[in-house]
Amino acid sequence: MAGPTRVFAGRRLIYFVLCILMCASFLAAFPAPSCSQELPDAPKPKLIARARKRKVFLALGAAVYAASFLDMHEWIADRSHGHKEVDPLAKPFAQWPAPAYYAAGLALDTGVNFLSYKMGKSRRWRKWRHLPQLIAIAGNLYGYFSSCYRTAH
Repeated sequence: MAGPTRVFAGRRLIYFVLCILMCASFLAAFPAPSCSQELPDAPKPKLIARARKRKVFLALGAAVYAASFLDMHEWIADRSHGHKEVDPLAKPFAQWPAPAYYAAGLALDTGVNFLSYKMGKSRRWRKWRHLPQLIAIAGNLYGYFSSCYRTAH
């Protein structure tokens, strides 16, 4: 009886950490409006906007890595119980050894973050720069929660 309770408590911790990461990324993405007075030595608004964009990019990048790691870790745990991968995008990588699977997943996440960075530098794609990161987070969280649901039932 101690085994399932410990796994359940571990999943609660993972959910808690994931919620904290997501809340931090959304708070960084939508900061509260500032009501400060304009001071002579205050930083220029362009520099403030650039720093805010960097914080949003870094927060979303960390959320991409966290969601991907959760999904990969859950799949490695499920694989040892005989479950089959149903995601057509992950199916070619599903039977790789664990270190290669983690390395490929993190390389893919690095590519997603690089694509988002390059889109942020482009004049044409700047307003869509967060889309690759948000899609990656949503896809990995869907994979993680579907794996949790599959192991629970």
